[in-house]
Amino acid sequence: MTGRLERRLQQDAPPRQPLTWAERQALIPLFEADIRLLENLTGESFGDWLRPRGDSGGLVGARPSGQGQARNGQPRAF
Repeated sequence: MTGRLERRLQQDAPPRQPLTWAERQALIPLFEADIRLLENLTGESFGDWLRPRGDSGGLVGARPSGQGQARNGQPRAF
């Protein structure tokens, strides 16, 4: 049910645009404490979330053909 609803809600939506580095710089201070807490709780490093997308390995630009939007932790149905 969730998958159908999600597809329906997004069917006419324009493609998502990635954040610019300036936008990320403005948002990172708002989330840095939570990211550090997540690192402390899990013992994992999420420092790449605090760097520019190009430096963190994230894709910049339009989503590759055939790649769908992230499903918020839900498995993809292929």
